[in-house]
Amino acid sequence: MTEKIIELFLKMAECRNTQLIITCHESRLLTNDLLRNDEINFVIKTPNGSSIINPLEKYQLRADKKVYAALFDGSIDAIPDFNEDKLEALIQRPQN
Repeated sequence: MTEKIIELFLKMAECRNTQLIITCHESRLLTNDLLRNDEINFVIKTPNGSSIINPLEKYQLRADKKVYAALFDGSIDAIPDFNEDKLEALIQRPQN
């Protein structure tokens, strides 16, 4: 669904001077050539709760390197870090 929305917007944007900002956790959007590398940014949460925005270009990937693969092989430091204990505690909490 997200991919289709982006495709429709990009088609419309060919005729208009417009911009769309999307935030999502849908890493599969990185598997195709829908977005240019200069249109992709990663937001990383620091231990103190602030956020750092890193453009994809910061990582200087090889031209033949796929962004999706780089995300999961450690080339890009934007993989979510799940705290399993916190997640388990949330699941175990009784409902009110």
